[in-house]
Amino acid sequence: MGDQQRAARLALYITGDATAITPFITECFDQASALVNGVADTARLIDPEKPLPDYVRARCVVEVGNELYHRRAGASGTQLGPDGVMAELRLARDPLSPVYPMLGRHLVLGL
Repeated sequence: MGDQQRAARLALYITGDATAITPFITECFDQASALVNGVADTARLIDPEKPLPDYVRARCVVEVGNELYHRRAGASGTQLGPDGVMAELRLARDPLSPVYPMLGRHLVLGL
């Protein structure tokens, strides 16, 4: 599967439309890929005989891309809720936070 198809998966996850690939979604996809690959390619495998499955890496890229995309909507810790009222929310500083549990089943993470 090529990067364009993977970016379409991210667009589908964010917008519900796989054809809604905007420059910003592409940028989020590229950054998410770099972040996930940076961890996945440098961390030690728990079982050296079993590499990180492609489906795990792909899912992690979608999750991190979603985090990066929604940071723009929730700038400075506020976001417009479904009822039209501004609400404060706590954004994770590390966009990889939601994928550490998925990666932790395959990689040795931490110091």
